[in-house]
Amino acid sequence: MKMKHISLVWCVVFCLLLAACGNKKGAQEEHTQKQVELDRETGNDKEAAPEDEKADSGTEADGGGLPAEPRYGAQIEGQCFDVNLKPLGDVRFVSYEPDADKIPLLDAGFVIETAKNEHGKDIMLPGWTDDNIRENYKFDKVQAVSFSDIESDGYDDIIIICDYQVMEGNAGKGSYTEVRIYSGSADGTFTLNRGLSDSANATLGEKTIGSVKGVLGSSRTASSTASKSWQEIYMGYLSNNADDAEGYTLIYLDSDNVPELVQVGNCEAAGCKIISIADGQIQETQLKRLNFTYLEREGLLCNSDGLMDNYYDVVWQMNGGRMRQIASGWWGFEDNSNPQFDENGSPIYRYFWEEREMSSEEYTAALNSVFDCTREKGYDYESLDLRWEMMERLKKSING
Repeated sequence: MKMKHISLVWCVVFCLLLAACGNKKGAQEEHTQKQVELDRETGNDKEAAPEDEKADSGTEADGGGLPAEPRYGAQIEGQCFDVNLKPLGDVRFVSYEPDADKIPLLDAGFVIETAKNEHGKDIMLPGWTDDNIRENYKFDKVQAVSFSDIESDGYDDIIIICDYQVMEGNAGKGSYTEVRIYSGSADGTFTLNRGLSDSANATLGEKTIGSVKGVLGSSRTASSTASKSWQEIYMGYLSNNADDAEGYTLIYLDSDNVPELVQVGNCEAAGCKIISIADGQIQETQLKRLNFTYLEREGLLCNSDGLMDNYYDVVWQMNGGRMRQIASGWWGFEDNSNPQFDENGSPIYRYFWEEREMSSEEYTAALNSVFDCTREKGYDYESLDLRWEMMERLKKSING
């Protein structure tokens, strides 16, 4: 009887040991599975993904790379290229659609895949913002991409032109075309050249690969024009830029003794262009439509115009011969298809200055705080010179 009792005790102990081992093994398997899942989430999974999965999710890359959390959609058809880039060699340039369903204002992504050479990791070009999310612009399409050594340093650079939709409620709402210029380097990396990009965006009306290269090319000829008079520089510009302009005039926008050349388009859509000189080279600033006023010798210009009950005021400042936009606003019907009127039949316009909605009186005060409209001056449309007449006028001013 005693032996049976001892045997029963040992059976119970043995069963308890087996259960403990089973629980320990189950816990270890659960921990291992959780660790694998965590590794995959953080990008530490060392098991190579199939090639099709790599293409869909992107890879970590120099300069940031496509993030582990997929934020980009399909490759953009027609904007992916097999190209030889100095000094990388043969690569594939890929443009990615943003996943706007997840992040509405996410910008497009641009990746240089280096699988064809020994460079190593893929390279994602830096975005316009650190997180590649735009505040006021919604990506529409990639208009053009170009690869060439535009800086003449032996390394290829990249020009990208994108179209965006300006978000509702912002000044100048509608569409916006943006130029980005990436400078290549000896180590195979690419840096967003904000100086060249800002210059191209500010001075170009029509933004194409050709016009961008033209602006960049003009900077390399600065030394050859620095010794010329301002009249000769303008004459050279006029002789090399045949156009269908309505005419030309000269205004004194900033405080120096060199006037600015105004090209007036032959229709509203052509707009006006302010042609100035900075460091001996031509600077072009395209304005919308034909109406603008300025504060003589104070360096301020206001481009005010509009169409179909949608109007704008864009204030520019000239410094050292270069123009930059410093403030803007718009007013009118937000929806032309559904105009609103008050009890007197007057239109109910909305007013926005620097993206902030306000009353008509507040808008006028905000505009005048930047540009004193009471002292503005306009150009004389009835006294424009034809191109050859302006060249003769400039030639006479040299001798006189």
